[in-house]
Amino acid sequence: MTTAPTTPVSLLSFDVEKKPTETIVRCTGEILSDTCNLFQDTVRSLISEGKCIVVDLSRVSFIDSSGLGALVSVWSSARKRSAELDIRWQEPQTPSSGPELKIVNFNETIRKLLRLTRLDRVFGYPEGQE
Repeated sequence: MTTAPTTPVSLLSFDVEKKPTETIVRCTGEILSDTCNLFQDTVRSLISEGKCIVVDLSRVSFIDSSGLGALVSVWSSARKRSAELDIRWQEPQTPSSGPELKIVNFNETIRKLLRLTRLDRVFGYPEGQE
C-alpha cells in the first residue's frame, strides 16, 4: 500500500495589499529559521517600490532568534535604501524623506521579546511607554 506524499503545511504565509501610498504585508504563522528567508525576500522585494511598507505581525504567533535576525536584516535593508523603520506603537515624529517600513500589531509575547533583546530601542520604541 502506497501513501500519497504529504505536502508540508506552510509555517508562514503572507497577504499583500497594495494601496496608492503604502503596501501592507500581513504575516500569518511563525517567523523561524525555516521561514525567515521567505519573510526577508517578501519584504525586501517591496522596499524598492518606494512606498511605505507596513508589516503586520498580528497573526504571527512565534518568532525565534532567526526571525529576530530577519527583522533586523529587513530593517537594515530599508535603512540602506533611505527608508525608515517605524514600529507603529508611536507615530513618527517627523515625516520621512523616503519610503517607510513599519512593523505593526504584534502580540504581547513578541513585544516582550523585543524588549528583552533590546531591539525595541533599535526600532525606536520610546522608553517608559507600554
